[in-house]
Amino acid sequence: MTVIDIIHHRLHNQRLLSQNASQPDQVVAWFGAMQAQDYASVKWAIGVRGGPGQMITDTAVE
Repeated sequence: MTVIDIIHHRLHNQRLLSQNASQPDQVVAWFGAMQAQDYASVKWAIGVRGGPGQMITDTAVE
């Protein structure tokens, strides 16, 4: 396995390449739980994992 393969697998498993969630609860359900140092960071982490063309907004995460 090459470094590029490892990077691709990590991004895929973190749902940063293959997003298909349209709601925040779908993102959290995939991971089982999420944690961050602060609230804003975990909201951002959930938001960037929305599906293609399906932005998860700050309001939706709230």
